[in-house]
Amino acid sequence: EEFRNYIWKEDFFIVVLYTISLALLATFTFQITRKLGQGFLLSIISGRYFKPRLKPRLFLFINLTNIRDIIRQCGLHESFTFVNDFIYDITPEILRHKGRIHHYVDNQMVIVWPYHSTNAVLKSASCFFSIKMRIHSRKAYYKTHYGIAPQVNAGLHGGTAVQGEIGVIKTEIAFYGDVINTTARIASLAGMDELLASADCIQATNIRCESCGAIKLAGKIEEMEIFRILRADEE
Repeated sequence: EEFRNYIWKEDFFIVVLYTISLALLATFTFQITRKLGQGFLLSIISGRYFKPRLKPRLFLFINLTNIRDIIRQCGLHESFTFVNDFIYDITPEILRHKGRIHHYVDNQMVIVWPYHSTNAVLKSASCFFSIKMRIHSRKAYYKTHYGIAPQVNAGLHGGTAVQGEIGVIKTEIAFYGDVINTTARIASLAGMDELLASADCIQATNIRCESCGAIKLAGKIEEMEIFRILRADEE
């Protein structure tokens, strides 16, 4: 009798409505956070980046180098699933090395670290080699399901970039600056499984590397010394 009274005469429906509302709010927050990226929801709500700010950032551009072969082998629809599997596999390595996924562009992923010390360079370089190991360990899966395995290369460069909220109907927090263009140019020079970095990045680190010489990047007036990173051990 007490239970029936609670169901029909007291606050049972209010409790149910309250619980459903909390569940919907939690789900909405989770999904919006996934769409915006790590740590951006609070920044957009608070208006933190309404005015652009200068930020020291380290950028790692990772390219899926054999995307054309993947599309040819799998078709356009299946290749999208391939890329999604690839991102799913490597994301834990990015999070483990404290990287923040900025955005995806076609066959390229942009990962960002705060650029306050050489420790960020070690983390980003180590992240790339961890990604390579992860892909290698999953090679059999890709061969079985798609008939082809992913191949990657990357470019690493850091400096000051402008970060701010852009857009009206659709907004996002974006980076602008020469550092981003330079990183993209460095990544475009990398061969299969290679990680190339600017000379500024590897100074005062214990990263094993070899010089590729002074190279004139597209759109640049002066040459820049580029290094091929062979190994990175985090301190």
